[in-house]
Amino acid sequence: MGTQPSFIKNEKLITPSSFKFHFVIGRGGFGKVWKATYIKYKRTYAIKQMNKNKIHQKKCEASVKDELDILKRINHPFIANAYFAFQDIDNLYLVMDYIKGGDLRYAMYLNKKFSEEQIKFIVANIMLALDYIHTNGVVHRDLKPENLLIEDNG
Repeated sequence: MGTQPSFIKNEKLITPSSFKFHFVIGRGGFGKVWKATYIKYKRTYAIKQMNKNKIHQKKCEASVKDELDILKRINHPFIANAYFAFQDIDNLYLVMDYIKGGDLRYAMYLNKKFSEEQIKFIVANIMLALDYIHTNGVVHRDLKPENLLIEDNG
C-alpha cells in the first residue's frame, strides 16, 4: 500500500483487535468506515471495513481488487492514502488516512456559502489530486461532495 509507516513494517500480524474502533464515520455499499486508533502506537486512521459476503453477492471482487491495486500505487497529500490492508473471516479492512474535517457535503451544509477564495482553493486542490491520479492512469468515476474530504483546518 502507499508508504507504510515504519512501525507497521515490523508488525507480524495485524488484526481488528490491533485497533480501538471509536465510531462509524461513513457508510458504503460493502460496509462502514471507522475512526480507529492503532493501539500499540496510538495513531488514528480511517478503517474501511468491507463485508466479503456483500462483495461476493454484488459480484464486485474485481472492483475491490482494483481499488486496492490503485491505492498501492498512489501517494499524494490531497488524497486519503491507504497504508495497509488485512482481513478476517468476514471482512476486508483497508487502513487509510483519517481526515478530521468530514466531507464537502457536510461542510456545504454547515457553511451554506463559501467565499470565492474558498471555492478557488477547494477547486485547485481537487484539480491537483485529479491531475495526479490521471497521470498515474486512474480515472475517478464518482466525484461528488460526499467523496471529497476536508481537513479540519480547511
